[in-house]
Amino acid sequence: MAPPVFNTPPVLDGDTIVGGSVLCLFSQGGASLPTQYAWSNGVTESTGILNLVESDVGEMITCTVTLSNAEGSVDATTDPWGPITEAPPPPPLVTWPATADDVAALLRARTQDDADIEVGEWTEDTRPTLEEVNHLLAMAQSIVLGQTGPLNDETLICASKDDIYTQAATVVALLAAMLVELSYFPEQVQSTRSAYEQYRELFWGADGRSGMIGELVSSVAECKSGGVEPEGGVGRPSFGFPVDRGGLVGWQTRW
Repeated sequence: MAPPVFNTPPVLDGDTIVGGSVLCLFSQGGASLPTQYAWSNGVTESTGILNLVESDVGEMITCTVTLSNAEGSVDATTDPWGPITEAPPPPPLVTWPATADDVAALLRARTQDDADIEVGEWTEDTRPTLEEVNHLLAMAQSIVLGQTGPLNDETLICASKDDIYTQAATVVALLAAMLVELSYFPEQVQSTRSAYEQYRELFWGADGRSGMIGELVSSVAECKSGGVEPEGGVGRPSFGFPVDRGGLVGWQTRW
């Protein structure tokens, strides 16, 4: 049995950011038992793969490789690798936040005089606080993103992505308004033509798959593939008030 030797010395390759991995690569001659890798951050293992963690930030990483068999052992250490840096923050899920004012505009509009709309009146028991509305907005945003995936400047690559943001914010505001109706005017849900039911039909569509969320999902798919989203924007509901976010500016906040 020949003692182990390095045909090529070990070198490091891979990532330099937390969350990534560094590989220790080499070639050897002679018969060797399992190789030991001793990393400069104190990790000792037998795979030659180091997963970078927060404590590695700012450090230069080296790896000492030990080859051994019954005839002896030999060590070799890599050149330094790094410095290791923090992982960049993930892109924001959204750059298009809907606001409580957008929700207020939708709710105020549905209380205007219209024979087909059940007029709701705020009371001390039914008036949501700003904190509560923002909580429902966050819930609505999570639901919408569950349908579309992340929407930001990295995922949307079409030229008119700003229109997608506007459309998405409108859909989130609409869903949040629906959640407000469900939370603070639950008695209206008993009627098939309640404000809640009309919001729901507008959001999901009569078949539960189309509606404004269906339009948004289609637009996002086109934009993520580099195409141009379908024309038509966010549309208007059949029961009177505009849902184009640009038309909501100036309504009085209701909380």
